[in-house]
Amino acid sequence: MQIYLDYSATTPPRSEAIALAQQVMTEQWGNPSSLHQWGQRTAEIIEQARAQVAGLLHAVTEAIVFTSGGTEANNLAILGVARRYATPQHLVIS
Repeated sequence: MQIYLDYSATTPPRSEAIALAQQVMTEQWGNPSSLHQWGQRTAEIIEQARAQVAGLLHAVTEAIVFTSGGTEANNLAILGVARRYATPQHLVIS
């Protein structure tokens, strides 16, 4: 029997998430930053997802930021904390 202990790196996605991602990637693949119809439909899907995540976390929709991966998310969080202070502070990162 094998036990997977690297859940900090990745976790197995739920089958519902895989099915929805496949549907969006094959049917609604427009660039959400574009003004054309395909992009606008994709932007709407992203905003729906943002609202769903916000609802699950009991957060305001504007507080939900999607990133391309862990490094970008970590940098955003670290810079967000660092920029809260008008004067430089010590920031210890592990």
